[in-house]
Amino acid sequence: MKRITIVVLLFVQTQFVNSQVDSSGMTIEKVIMEFYKNYSFNYFDKFVTFEKRKNNWFVVYNGIQDGELAPEEKKLFYDGKAGKFQALQLEENREYKEINIYEYLSPYDVRNFNLQPYYGYKGWYKDVIKEYENKNGLSDDELYCLGRAYSSNYMNLVSDHDGFALKKEIWKLPFSMNCLTSEQIDQFEKGYNNAINCFKKLADRNPSYETIVGKIGMKYANEVMVKYNIFLAYAAKYAEKMVLPADLYTEEQLAKARKVLETCPTNAILCSYGDNDHYPVQYLQKTKGLRKDVCFINITLLGIDRYVYRYTFPQFDALPITISVDPSFYLGRKNEMIYLLDSSNIFEMSNLKSFLQNFKPNDIPVLYTNSISLTLSNELSKNKKKLTIPLLNVKHFFKNEWILLEILENLNGRKICFPGLFYEEAFKGLNAHLEQQGDLWIFKN
Repeated sequence: MKRITIVVLLFVQTQFVNSQVDSSGMTIEKVIMEFYKNYSFNYFDKFVTFEKRKNNWFVVYNGIQDGELAPEEKKLFYDGKAGKFQALQLEENREYKEINIYEYLSPYDVRNFNLQPYYGYKGWYKDVIKEYENKNGLSDDELYCLGRAYSSNYMNLVSDHDGFALKKEIWKLPFSMNCLTSEQIDQFEKGYNNAINCFKKLADRNPSYETIVGKIGMKYANEVMVKYNIFLAYAAKYAEKMVLPADLYTEEQLAKARKVLETCPTNAILCSYGDNDHYPVQYLQKTKGLRKDVCFINITLLGIDRYVYRYTFPQFDALPITISVDPSFYLGRKNEMIYLLDSSNIFEMSNLKSFLQNFKPNDIPVLYTNSISLTLSNELSKNKKKLTIPLLNVKHFFKNEWILLEILENLNGRKICFPGLFYEEAFKGLNAHLEQQGDLWIFKN
């Protein structure tokens, strides 16, 4: 299932092979395969999603309301008590072909579907908390599930980070880096500590427990940093005063992060993608004062308005990113996607702001082009050069993608570093302009 909503949670760089399933023995892989084996249903046109409620699995038919998926009809598909699939009143599929589950779901969603007793609908985490919060003798999997549920519950107070938030419970916050009241800071911290404590307890009793980011110790450390990262965007003054635990990460876990920071050119922008290449670096800057001249951003989080906004302000001793658009261009769901249609036109990124200004609030921007042209300039020498990036098989830009192109357009000679080559279609054309240095790939501007 590919969500229409932008997922706020950071992507991880390795897929976790899930081995745990619910007590019925049913998995999301079996549910999706059974559905498409038997029924002819255009997934992307009709927006099918799946829900798990204890051992029962449901197929949900959704419409679009205000740019988001909205359930319209739900049918029981797998009856856990009866132990069998139910027939649905849909056209039979006569041309079934095998599908790759990861084309529809992230590894994160696959694991949650298979491990959590409830998942796939708004407020699922509340049902998990109700199920496990007061249960004695939680198993390792149950303790992990409770920690994930606590994490989602409190993340969803500040934003609909994964499309599962109950809208009435999201705090209505002003758009600033210090938008949380002292009462909200206290409520969030105490609540989020429930998640951290679950992972810490699990790490203490079973250090070998595997999660999607590696051993549970890494998950625990990352979760501490998630809380800090959220405060950076919503309560920056409070985050500045936070004291992070000593020895949160092992020296082995910090070794690559340290090497990456030390490789960065002076005053560079350093990009990350996922949890494990983000939080250890952030920890070193915060607690060890290492390379505070480096502006550190997460490409995934460029899809979230408050993180883009925070990156436009100085971090430690580092200069902020520079983009030509103000928050009105990326606020909320604004310009979340720019569609691309085939054309021989070459679009100049310097014209992006004027291009977006031509669209009304509810319009979807459509760009006719097969290539993007970046204007690279050096602020000192005033020299400029053009760099044309082909967009083969690219049908759209997500917000984080066009924001990244904006950053590249406005580097003014500043260096920007990436942890690896690009695999996304939108950026594959940039790979020819990246030069490897140690564990980093540096944009040749």
